[in-house]
Amino acid sequence: MYEPLAFYSAFSDTEYLWLAESYEYNEDFTELTIKVRPGIKWSDGVDFTAEDVTFTLNTCKEAGAKIRWGANVEQSLDKAETIDPLTTKCTLVRPSPRFFWLLTYHFGARNFQVVIN
Repeated sequence: MYEPLAFYSAFSDTEYLWLAESYEYNEDFTELTIKVRPGIKWSDGVDFTAEDVTFTLNTCKEAGAKIRWGANVEQSLDKAETIDPLTTKCTLVRPSPRFFWLLTYHFGARNFQVVIN
């Protein structure tokens, strides 16, 4: 099953944090700090931690275009590192104020249509 860090609903134009509890950019959008929600467990009962986010982002960067969204991560991410059990810090190669958008599931965005009469 796919569980994102956040959901975005195009119908309500609202972002809902899910696996992430919060995220914050530095002033020039070259660093993104992601806090994961405590108490989340994998299906085998093991804790979900920032290390899982760090591993996933660095693996996506390494895989690049070989995997879905890999090229997007590769273009923006310099490195991800675990700061503490609930915090991942992403260092970006250039200002990337929409990087967290890549980590968000967009509900309704693909099916949303504008009808002009």
